[in-house]
Amino acid sequence: MRRIMRWPICRAYAPELNPQEQCNALVKRAMANALPGSVDDLHRLARREFGRLKRHPEMIVRFFRHAGLSVTGIP
Repeated sequence: MRRIMRWPICRAYAPELNPQEQCNALVKRAMANALPGSVDDLHRLARREFGRLKRHPEMIVRFFRHAGLSVTGIP
């Protein structure tokens, strides 16, 4: 007797629906033309760009809403 295995249908990974990926992509675009002289310079640039993003919580909220996620406590 032949057995048939059924696998659940899994959705492909969709980075555009992951808020963290959206944040990372924004920082990468901001750093696209950067030429850090060292790894420390690269870390400094990344921290600066994430700091800029931190000062704009409305952007982060948009990333969550784009993914269809609700955000509570933030207008």
